[in-house]
Amino acid sequence: MGGTGFAPDDTLLEHVGAVLSRFAEVEKQAVEFLRAREAAVRRAGLKVYGLEIPDQKHADDFSLEFLADGDDSRVWRVEFESGQPKLTGFDD
Repeated sequence: MGGTGFAPDDTLLEHVGAVLSRFAEVEKQAVEFLRAREAAVRRAGLKVYGLEIPDQKHADDFSLEFLADGDDSRVWRVEFESGQPKLTGFDD
């Protein structure tokens, strides 16, 4: 999350709070979306790894990241646009 060396950006912090207030729903959407599109994680245990909100002007555009079966060599990602899951991917 952006900010200064001393504190996060206030607007981004508010956006994080908004996502967290409906986190169970967001996580469920992300997991279902990821499993439907990525065969490698269909049966994997998915654990939330991170939340990224890169732009304070677009609070409903964010990414939710997961580890599959505790394997941190690949971080799976679901990108949300306008509050809806749109893309999946991973980082090695």
